[in-house]
Amino acid sequence: MTAVVIPFPCTVPARGVPMTPTDPSPSVMRGVLRRAREALLLPALTAWHLARDPNTPQEAKAALFTALAYLILPADAVPDFLPGIGFADDLAALTAALGIAVRFVTQEMLQKAQASARGVFT
Repeated sequence: MTAVVIPFPCTVPARGVPMTPTDPSPSVMRGVLRRAREALLLPALTAWHLARDPNTPQEAKAALFTALAYLILPADAVPDFLPGIGFADDLAALTAALGIAVRFVTQEMLQKAQASARGVFT
């Protein structure tokens, strides 16, 4: 079980006991960032590269740009600040858009977009 990190000093309301923040270890932070990258950023960047590819059909571009707009807009079905579930609706929109785009693009285009997305992190 991972410890909960509190970014600022606070008190527990029921008991008035002061709580102090703990700094997560670098290995824990790397793991969290890696999971975030794999879960949301790689699909978002893949969608971005596919949407900007001139060979991608208009139907796929429309789905991809709509999902990307939903990702960056602050008004969501599930607010992004909710821990654990905040980006679930954004990921679902991206997954649906990529599912639509895969029907219209070639495997080579998809692999090129995924490679470009991964290149951001190297």
